[in-house]
Order: sequence, then structure tokens, then C-alpha cells
Amino acid sequence: EEWSMESHHVADSISSVPEFSLLVQRGSLLILKEDMYTKYLHGISPLEEDLMDETIVNLNQCNVKPGEKYARSTRVSLTY
Repeated sequence: EEWSMESHHVADSISSVPEFSLLVQRGSLLILKEDMYTKYLHGISPLEEDLMDETIVNLNQCNVKPGEKYARSTRVSLTY
């Protein structure tokens, strides 16, 4: 389970090639469970900004503009 409070971030599934990316917006709550928690490795690439494009599977559900870049800032994550 992971909470994102201070900054947005893009979480990628990890395999030899990422299968998908999710935009986790500032102040949001992301709960990974079942297959998402047990079968997919995930991580956050060390980038200074993220491009909002079609690789982010939940982009149409977020309040962002496709094609724009968003700078990252400090992120607080609680995981257990």
C-alpha cells in the first residue's frame, strides 16, 4: 500500500519492459492489492519531470493535460 501526499509521481510496472504506468496525483491514495500487489513489481523512475502521454493508463481520469510535462517535487510515501 502506498500514499502520495506532497507531489505527483508516475509508478511503472517493472519487467524487462514496463507493461503500464499509473499517474498518482498529489494528495492521492493508491492501494495495491491482489495481483497488482503480488504479481507486478513496481517502482518510480528517478526523473525530474514526467511527460503526460498515452503510456499512462489512467491519464483520462486525471486532471492533467496530455502532452505536457510536470515537474516533480518532494514526495512522501508510506508503504507497509
